[in-house]
Amino acid sequence: MVNVGFILTTPYQLFHYRAIAAHLSAEVTVYVELRDEDFSVSSDDILTQIPGCRIAWIESSRLASIDGECDVLVCQTPVAALQFFSRSLLVAQQYSLAKEAYQYGPWRAQASLNLMYGDYSTRLVSGYATAVAVGNPLFDGYVPDHGMPPPSLPA
Repeated sequence: MVNVGFILTTPYQLFHYRAIAAHLSAEVTVYVELRDEDFSVSSDDILTQIPGCRIAWIESSRLASIDGECDVLVCQTPVAALQFFSRSLLVAQQYSLAKEAYQYGPWRAQASLNLMYGDYSTRLVSGYATAVAVGNPLFDGYVPDHGMPPPSLPA
């Protein structure tokens, strides 16, 4: 069975990750990245959104140590991408259409796969990184199929 890890840096990411996890038949670990700013996310908060997941708390400076614990690691920030994981595939998920320089930045080239909101976002990233349009997971249940095919990982 595939193991998927979600790197959580802020509580709102739980809503994105919940939607993605619902499509997976995989063992799930949520890695709560501990930063100087405390976002007050609790184990109960995480388990409410992603029932049955394993939870691990990890200092930002130790992110590289989770390489290989999961087959796939999912993130939304360049912090994880710049750890240069070699044993886990890294999937970077777009979370916004704002801050284009950030959302479409060269850090995405470090990801094995970038999950983008649509054709516009995919075009901006696909020139230097593997990117597929999958839509916004927060619309799952509101917009049937988003008109996007399910994502596939590179071989």
